[in-house]
Amino acid sequence: SVSSDSLTTRELIPDQASVLDGVGYLWGRTDADQTAADQRCFAVTRMDTVEILDRPAPAALPREIDAEDPFGFRTAEQWAELELTEEAMWMLEYLPVWHIDGTRVEIPDTGAWLERFILAYAPEITAVVPDTLAGRVGQRSSAALAAYRRLA
Repeated sequence: SVSSDSLTTRELIPDQASVLDGVGYLWGRTDADQTAADQRCFAVTRMDTVEILDRPAPAALPREIDAEDPFGFRTAEQWAELELTEEAMWMLEYLPVWHIDGTRVEIPDTGAWLERFILAYAPEITAVVPDTLAGRVGQRSSAALAAYRRLA
């Protein structure tokens, strides 16, 4: 995890491997009872060690991948609006953000990932809507500062 600077070991049921824009991804589940909706996507480049276990796996649940929206961002149920600095408009080329006008963009509210994203790029983000998201980011920031204080 880049956000926590930690390594974890996961046992996955692989469902599908794909290459998107030259990057390998593995969609898989952690439990045989899960459905395709429970699949998570893992970047192969972030995997350190892969071990194939000697036991049968349940049937794979392949997914239909939309080349225009492979991660399903455009169909997200909740969205946020961010106001970026002019210098941060490069995000339109590399990140799942869509231009509204001027320096306003929208981004799918993916929960914890978006909260970490906003904290990571806080100097380049000048406004966050809705207020509930801004509140979640504030709580995450306060928790991180409290952790640093305990270490000091």
